[in-house]
Amino acid sequence: MALIYTDTDLVEQGYLSGASMDWQEEAEENTFALEMGLDDYGKLSAGCYVFDENDPQFGGRVQKIRVQTATYGLIWEGKTFAGILSTKIIEPPSGQAYRVITGTLPQKVNAVLTLIGLSDVFYTDASGTASSDWQIDRYTDALTALRKLATQNNLTMVVSYDKAHTGQKLKISFVTAHTVVAGEEYDSDLFAFDITKDLMPVNHLICLGSGQLTARQVCHLYRTSDGEIVEIRPTNWSVADEVSDVYDYSSVESLDELKKEGRKRFQELIDNGEKLEITPPDEAVFNIGDTIAGRERISGIYVEKEIKKIIYKAQDDLPPSRTYETTNTKKG
Repeated sequence: MALIYTDTDLVEQGYLSGASMDWQEEAEENTFALEMGLDDYGKLSAGCYVFDENDPQFGGRVQKIRVQTATYGLIWEGKTFAGILSTKIIEPPSGQAYRVITGTLPQKVNAVLTLIGLSDVFYTDASGTASSDWQIDRYTDALTALRKLATQNNLTMVVSYDKAHTGQKLKISFVTAHTVVAGEEYDSDLFAFDITKDLMPVNHLICLGSGQLTARQVCHLYRTSDGEIVEIRPTNWSVADEVSDVYDYSSVESLDELKKEGRKRFQELIDNGEKLEITPPDEAVFNIGDTIAGRERISGIYVEKEIKKIIYKAQDDLPPSRTYETTNTKKG
């Protein structure tokens, strides 16, 4: 790791020595912490930027400072480069339900950057000539909106520091979403994975809504053998194979909402019945939105997950480490 720090205008000031970085990026939280000695207190300030010269995705903007007198340590905290986008909210135009942006992919990204006032900090190297309408969710943050735009185009989004760019320094790139099956693209001896599959998951969910005793709203949901959630009990079920659970939503306002939220809860139960823990080889690099899968050849069990979180840890003069966390099962 070779950490470079800049001033608030993204002008590089030099290297940080003896520092360690703990960086994480996901859907909800995109933050980093930089620990260094008190002797380096004067180098950083609120609003400056830091990044790893060898891997410029890993960095961010300083927002907080924490001092630990017991260890004579100084910890700077802030948002990752992508996380900066999460602090800007996109509102619908006055009198309109949604904001709609028309254009190619790069035109849409640039329109968002202009809208949130960060066109002098970020730029995009996205390409594409097809033009279409893009309806943005109401009062969503710019990071969520752009990641959703990437997903809609079967892409993943990466934000990094670009030393070579003469203007804006933070680059928004879109790359094709990648699917890796453990043991196929990489040597299975290097790509370790641990699969857990519930062979008898919940297949009957009793949803309880508002009301008391006999007046209480009740909805029964069932999971068929092909994974579909239905409201009618399958005729080929046996009592011995039925696994039931209860979902209590007493504050629900309508039966339709109870059914809707019940289906969401049922899907969570199904997803949590299949787990995949991965230990990829060092050369395997993933982005949020990429898919990784594990297949155990003897049992035939297959689980597929989407990368939801990247954790990067680095210490001066030591090799950095990346770990990945995944969403609930996509399919299996």
